[in-house]
Amino acid sequence: MKKRMILLDVLLCILITFTAACFSIKPLVVKTISTDMSGTAISHQFMDFVYKEFPNAASNDMLMVQNKLAESKAIENITGKYIDQIIKNRGKTSTLYTSPKDIDRLRDEAISIIEDNIGIKVTDTQKQSLQNMIDEHKDTMISQLESTISYFSSMASNPQYGFLFQLYAIGTSLLFQFVCVLLSIACAYLLIRQSTLEKAVYHIAICCIISAVCLYAVIPNIADSILATLANHILGRTTFFNFSPMKTAGMILIILAIIAGIIGLFLHHKDVNTQETIHLA
Repeated sequence: MKKRMILLDVLLCILITFTAACFSIKPLVVKTISTDMSGTAISHQFMDFVYKEFPNAASNDMLMVQNKLAESKAIENITGKYIDQIIKNRGKTSTLYTSPKDIDRLRDEAISIIEDNIGIKVTDTQKQSLQNMIDEHKDTMISQLESTISYFSSMASNPQYGFLFQLYAIGTSLLFQFVCVLLSIACAYLLIRQSTLEKAVYHIAICCIISAVCLYAVIPNIADSILATLANHILGRTTFFNFSPMKTAGMILIILAIIAGIIGLFLHHKDVNTQETIHLA
């Protein structure tokens, strides 16, 4: 019984960690590529408009605007769609498609970022001027975005790296993630069947904490240098991955562990009160 509980504990830790990692891998990759590549490229184009419209803005404010533009959610959204297209069409020659609505959203977000961070009051005339400049160079920006990401298309069809894209496609598929969740639930259920509900809940809480530590600290520290080296081979440049999505998953698991711990305490007090009632009777 004890050996079986330990085996289920280990299996549950592995399943929880693996499942959370699968859910984290897509935002991790998209956020990294968006900030380090597509976001950087497009922010430079936007800054040409900013320097032209606000020549007297402080250099620190200009730098702030550039950094915020590189981290734009709209660029991240477009980058994610590009990567999805590349994964779907890997091994085939295809042209990346950019939705006009996504570009309009990028324009509006860029203007909002500039207005909030430029450090001086932006007039309606200046906002309209920025909008006109962005609309005028829309095709150039789309071309820049597509050329920045299209390098991955050739890598996806390269036998040397193609299997990595295949693993990414499997790990980020909804069906695979759903199966991982079901296996985790099934393992937790077996854990409950092997013991009392109170004890099983504590075991689940401990498994969540161990998985959270792995996601928040262990995996990022181990994978950082490995992924940087891998990116250097694939992209021809060193890229340090943004592990914030995985760390967020770790924080969520900590919250779940706390909730499980509270449930365990509630079950414990309920059991104690029941035993006292029986004893008094």
